[in-house]
Formats: sequence, C-alpha cells, structure tokens
Amino acid sequence: MRHAAKVLPEHARAHNRSLVLQTLFHQGAMSRADLSRETGLTRVTISDLVAELIDDGYVAERGLREVTGPGKPAILVDLDREGHRIVGLDLSGTDRFLGAVLTLDGEIVARHDAPVRKRHAVASTTMRRSTDGRPVDFGAGNSGPITAQTSSEMTSRDMTPDSRIHVP
Repeated sequence: MRHAAKVLPEHARAHNRSLVLQTLFHQGAMSRADLSRETGLTRVTISDLVAELIDDGYVAERGLREVTGPGKPAILVDLDREGHRIVGLDLSGTDRFLGAVLTLDGEIVARHDAPVRKRHAVASTTMRRSTDGRPVDFGAGNSGPITAQTSSEMTSRDMTPDSRIHVP
C-alpha cells in the first residue's frame, strides 16, 4: 500500500475508498476506529466510506469484537469476500483455453477448459456454472497482441448469438 503519495482533491474519495479496501483485504476484519488508525483517515471519513462500501456490497459487518474492557464493543467490518467473484481466462495455450471463477481470496470456485477451436465455451461455461447471480469482475490473459483482425475473427467464428457470454 502506498501512503506517501499526494492525492489531488478531485481523486481523494476514490483514493480513500481504495485505501480502505486495501487495508481490509490485507489485514482482515477490524473496527472502524482501527481502520481510522491504520489509514490515517478521520473517523467521520471512515464511517462515511464504510457505509458507502456496505451499500455497494463490497464490505459487510461481521459482528462484535470480543469485549476486553469497559465500553461498547466495536462492530467489525471486512470485505464481503463471498459476495463477489472474479472470472479469469487464460488464452495463452496453443491447444486449450482455461477459465476459472475465484473468490476475492483466490479460492477456485469453478474451473473449465476447452479446445482452442471452442474458445467461447470457456468463458460462457465457467461463468454460467458458478456465478450464482453474484457480481463478477472479469479478466483475460493472452500471450500475444489482440488486433482488430484476431478480435473480429474470434467474434465472427466463435461468438455466435447463442454462445455469447451472459451472466444472469
């Protein structure tokens, strides 16, 4: 995480959201007060950002911290690690393409591979089998440049109307 770089005022909110998400990703569940101390942001800013991230489905409240002294126990917040999925495609193989759906922690939920000639099947089958209506982030890797010609070849040959990728 980078704490030292200057942030322009128009980018501050996005930067602060990213800082909160990175902190939770790397350090796990913590209270809003802990987040404030870790990030250097004010408690009011943290409360606003956490409320926004909860509304957006990226963060969830995880219960109360174990009571260790007087006072009200803190509510722990963490990334909603099961609420989103990541779809990754590896298009670098010469004979097979691979696809996988992962949790935010990198746990593989589903995996699918297909011969190169059926490359559309990797993405559509992988996503159909395991997204369960959850929000999906999508990434693909390719070993060489994708040009207008290779892109249009893939569209015309492989992405027929019944085989286009669709996430419910």
